[in-house]
Amino acid sequence: METFLAQRNREEKKKAHDSRLYVTGRLDVCTGGICLLAKNSGYARKIHTLLAKRGIEKHYMALTHKPVALGPMNHCFRARRVGHKNSKPTLLRTYDPDLCAREPEVWKKAALEVLSCKEVQLRPGSSPGSSPGSSSAGGAGSHHLIEKAEGRPVAALPSLPPGPYYESQIRLITGRTHQIRLQLAAAGSALVGDSRYRPVEGLLDDHDDDL
Repeated sequence: METFLAQRNREEKKKAHDSRLYVTGRLDVCTGGICLLAKNSGYARKIHTLLAKRGIEKHYMALTHKPVALGPMNHCFRARRVGHKNSKPTLLRTYDPDLCAREPEVWKKAALEVLSCKEVQLRPGSSPGSSPGSSSAGGAGSHHLIEKAEGRPVAALPSLPPGPYYESQIRLITGRTHQIRLQLAAAGSALVGDSRYRPVEGLLDDHDDDL
């Protein structure tokens, strides 16, 4: 999308009436959603400010193999490993506000709220928009279509083993790297298809040794 916008903006800049568009946010890899565009740089700055000050509430839909408990979910998030400036976190720790206050450069609070969680049905099918008899890259029947209770299709995923599957609505309170993936895995409900954090599902870094 950024390549398309860059080309479009170069063309618009040459016109008398400048109607360039400005990106106000990005979607992570393997994440679907809405990307908001601004018609001028002033509005783009306002949106960036709101995002930085948590003035915009973000909700996510997550698909897991196990149900997720409703309500707030808090953990200590390892911002960096001691001695490794840009190290990525691999495990969370049971939330301890004293630890976050004592070592603020290492441990940060990770917080989200699970607003709803319900079981969803999956059936063999094809990607949305495909015609009967057509096939995807994986061949006919290689996708499952996620359906809500009313039967409205909401997404397509590669072929998966039998469920159950659960769809949760999540309100993000803090913004940590891979936060939803990490917190749901720590709670024992890793995201479907998350090969990075499923191996540490249900595990916490509740010890005092630096990793």
